[in-house]
Amino acid sequence: MNLWMIISVLLLSACGRDVPVNVPPPQVPADYLVGCPGYSGPTPRTRGQFVDAAIAEKQGRLCANRKIEATAQILGQERAGD
Repeated sequence: MNLWMIISVLLLSACGRDVPVNVPPPQVPADYLVGCPGYSGPTPRTRGQFVDAAIAEKQGRLCANRKIEATAQILGQERAGD
């Protein structure tokens, strides 16, 4: 009789609700959330100013692309770990 009671209690306890699992958000470094500076000066008037503006814009785009790639890797690792 005692064995029957133990088995029935185990079976009834297995029918409970599933406990939701809280997954923490991925840890993205704060400097990845800050924008990259591009050219913010006056409209270029000479060839030298235009070259300087183009270089600053390219450096800003490259900085932003590196941050996007690094963030994608962090998020990809988090999803792969699920």
